[in-house]
Amino acid sequence: MESIGFGKRNLIKSIILSTILSTIIVLINLIPGLMSGRQFQSLSRLGSQFLYYFVIIALVEEIVFRGFIQTRIYGMIKKPVVAILLTSFMFMSMHIPFQMGAAHMDFFTYISNNFVTLIFTFGWHIIFNYLYAKYNSIAAPTIFHAFMDWSNYLFIR
Repeated sequence: MESIGFGKRNLIKSIILSTILSTIIVLINLIPGLMSGRQFQSLSRLGSQFLYYFVIIALVEEIVFRGFIQTRIYGMIKKPVVAILLTSFMFMSMHIPFQMGAAHMDFFTYISNNFVTLIFTFGWHIIFNYLYAKYNSIAAPTIFHAFMDWSNYLFIR
């Protein structure tokens, strides 16, 4: 379990780091919504969405990409930058089929309409990887990832 980031060592530091970064990302999403007078989702919806983003999205993706794939790629590719970029590409690519289906678009239409989003997804992997590597803990990237995704849905659309 420790090889994929489930250890007690540096757990508190990892949680503190992710809490600080999560607060910043939530504020980035919260302030514009409050300033424009948008209405919050119901507490029950916010709670169920947070559980969804924490368990189903963030925890699963972090275990798979940071805990398993990234650590194994480091063992196969000796240049860390190349390993990170390869896994970033994999992380970005993994999001395409679901997002294509959700948007009801074919591959090329989705890529051309969402190129910037894909670049951001590529970049988020690099940030999540840094959070994982900082303390060799899955906690920081999972917590930050969950709050990042969840904070996009604080308000009624």
